[in-house]
Amino acid sequence: MRRYTFKRAASMLGAGAMLAGVVGLASASSAVAGGNGECSEQNWDAPAYACVQWEADGSLSAHGFTDYSDNSCTVNVVLKDMTTNTTWTRSEGCGSGQPDTEGRGSGFFHAGPSLGTPTKGHVYRGEVQVSWDGGAHYDTTVSPSITY
Repeated sequence: MRRYTFKRAASMLGAGAMLAGVVGLASASSAVAGGNGECSEQNWDAPAYACVQWEADGSLSAHGFTDYSDNSCTVNVVLKDMTTNTTWTRSEGCGSGQPDTEGRGSGFFHAGPSLGTPTKGHVYRGEVQVSWDGGAHYDTTVSPSITY
């Protein structure tokens, strides 16, 4: 009886540790993008993040933030229609964005492309792509997807 109880307890502890690891992994991936993609829900301490937000005029915009303060890298802020695989991109030097004045961090805010008439039923997301080698390779941060 004791041996069975010990095995059962060990099994339960193992399952609990695995669940904690999965929860930790989910939390880590949300460190760079808010839960629903909205720009107000970001982790401002991340070195880069991507978000999408509905603007007051009904348009949909992608924005990004990088913690890189010089132009030795390039940042692409991308708005992507996941339904049609269409992308709209705005590029600039990492240090060319608007310096943060809202207490989000020490880096730069990058206004991305805007879509004036999103298509109903389509799924959209934002991306921030940072390149340190002239565009040969990108470090990409992706926002959660939202549906119009």
